[in-house]
Amino acid sequence: MNITIIGAGRVGSAFAIELFKKGYKINAIIDKSKLKASRLAKFVDCKTTFNVLTQRIAENSDLILLSIKDDDLIKFYSEVKDIDFRGRVLVHTSGLLTSEIFKRYKVFKKDCASFHPAQTFPKVSYRNNHYLKGIYFGIEGGERASKLLKNISKRLGSNDIVLSKNKKSLYHLACVISSNFMIVNFYILKEFSSALGISEKRFYNVLKPLFTQTAQNLHNEGVIGSLTGPIIREDIRTIQAHLDLLHGKFPKFVEYYKTASTILSEVSRKQNKKFNEKLISEILNK
Repeated sequence: MNITIIGAGRVGSAFAIELFKKGYKINAIIDKSKLKASRLAKFVDCKTTFNVLTQRIAENSDLILLSIKDDDLIKFYSEVKDIDFRGRVLVHTSGLLTSEIFKRYKVFKKDCASFHPAQTFPKVSYRNNHYLKGIYFGIEGGERASKLLKNISKRLGSNDIVLSKNKKSLYHLACVISSNFMIVNFYILKEFSSALGISEKRFYNVLKPLFTQTAQNLHNEGVIGSLTGPIIREDIRTIQAHLDLLHGKFPKFVEYYKTASTILSEVSRKQNKKFNEKLISEILNK
């Protein structure tokens, strides 16, 4: 199978490297930066790099994978509106947008899909970082394209979840909360480590057993069964001490603490029917 990849950034480069390692032929690498495209092409034995997609490249491709940011994906039609994609599979990797983005293209509906890796990509790949192995891909779109993507996912050593168009945005929100919002907690901890006079790396190591065991608890016990701490214990003195400390030294985090604690109160009520949610609410809102 000949694959053309549009976008040589973090996601596109991972696809290029890992698909190549699994025996797929990379037909062309296309990026706004010819330098980035050329550099990536060297690692996937690809002799064709361009900054624009042409009819000739499209005709030599079985699958065209667009791995560019959403705003560029929306604008992309103006660059390729004259290209005939019929007979090719046209796929993008956006988590939010659906295969409907291709409805104006000269392509069969059955050959259009979205193929979103539920993964985080911290850097551009110029070697096999195995980012696409052992993960889930969110697949949405036409029958022929979806079948092909399922096979690719399996060959990459991963799994898939099939999504309807109207559920795609909720799926993506879940991905953002599970990854990007986690960074919020660790940014706060970074601020705390500085105030404690401990290096970020060492503080991470101190707390690592705590958050890794929490992750294991979530896997084994589910969300409701995993909660511990001052909220579920109705430990008013501790909660007030936290609020006083935040007001005094970290006022920008006060509302975050209150919002998170309010949600944890709901979890606590589901874990313990006798939980005094009103008591917690009063201290958080006074």
